[in-house]
Amino acid sequence: MAHSKESLTDGELRVDDGALRYIAKDGSFDVGLVDIALAGEYTTPYGPAACDYFLVFVTTAGVRHEASGYAAGLDAALDALQSYWQVSLHPQLMASTSFRSNIVWPPQYAGEELFQFVERPALGFLGRIRARIGLSGLVEHWSPAALETLLDVAHRELDDDPGRALAMTQRILEEAGESAARHRHVHGRAWKEHGTALYMAGRLGEALEASQRARAIFEEDPQLVSDRASALLLTALVQNARKDNEANEAALVLLEECMSAFAACNDSRGMLKALELRGIVLFDLRRYSEAVSTLQHALTEVSKLGDERELARIENNIGRCALQAENHSEAMRYVQKAAFRFNELKMEAECARAWWCMARIHEALGEKTDALRGFQRVEKEFRKLGMTSMAEKASEDRTRLAGAA
Repeated sequence: MAHSKESLTDGELRVDDGALRYIAKDGSFDVGLVDIALAGEYTTPYGPAACDYFLVFVTTAGVRHEASGYAAGLDAALDALQSYWQVSLHPQLMASTSFRSNIVWPPQYAGEELFQFVERPALGFLGRIRARIGLSGLVEHWSPAALETLLDVAHRELDDDPGRALAMTQRILEEAGESAARHRHVHGRAWKEHGTALYMAGRLGEALEASQRARAIFEEDPQLVSDRASALLLTALVQNARKDNEANEAALVLLEECMSAFAACNDSRGMLKALELRGIVLFDLRRYSEAVSTLQHALTEVSKLGDERELARIENNIGRCALQAENHSEAMRYVQKAAFRFNELKMEAECARAWWCMARIHEALGEKTDALRGFQRVEKEFRKLGMTSMAEKASEDRTRLAGAA
């Protein structure tokens, strides 16, 4: 972790044109402010011969960048970041002379450890001598708070860019797996978020395996009842995506278990998600009146929580039910409301799903030109988001309609 002291005089940190830029002989970087997921700091006992204070920036793709804490322009760059994030930043470790770390942003985790430093075993005679005089090496792992921060970002990316969410969860598991394994909640959540990203990418077999792995991890701690139910909910979601009656019925059974667990934990958000999925499963079983009733119940519950994202999803699903019931005006009303909310919230993947439903409504109304244009738009959007299997299905809709007499 030691860096050349020469970098202290060469390093410059600045913010301009919506980007954080660091210029140095060893390790320059250029990162868009919108792409920063986590900012922190750490110190080492290697000064004054080497740089002993660093700022860390992690992107939404899970890439880590470091800048010298002594870089020119540091104060001005921190002021610009404070203005951009609309928060006060409080670096605390510049005077530290030992291995320490701290999260600076986002605010809900500020002040928590960024890394956990673990001593590397002293091997051999020289290794034991070095350990006795305080020169043994330390290995750094992401702290639970840092992992939670990155998983929060990956979760948000599921709506905005599922391909990026998948890359991020994969990177978290690869680079932080050893650290996460010591904390069951974080370890299980990492597999659950990864499974959800795999589901969004249409990789159902891998998604099912990830959900089962998450459940197994959560089961090791009896206090993680709600987390286990959340992983079980993902299993039900993947089962339902297989699109056969036996799998759909199996998903309903799993959802009953989920709802019982969420109710026991007073987890209103978990219960809401289970209600939404139950409505979707009933829809896929063609039990449309039950599906609409369940989704209307969910609509009532989400209004209490004020969750705009879930409200938009429920509206879209009610619109899908109305389409199957051939209530086209009602279907279009709900789906248009959902598409507007998805667009406002920058939920690109869900917005594409709403456009897909709108194209099918146009097809049902005999508006072939609008439907073809809609399917083409949806296919393009899914491909941009890395949702290949969904893009192929939209392409099949377009090809089928184009070839119809």
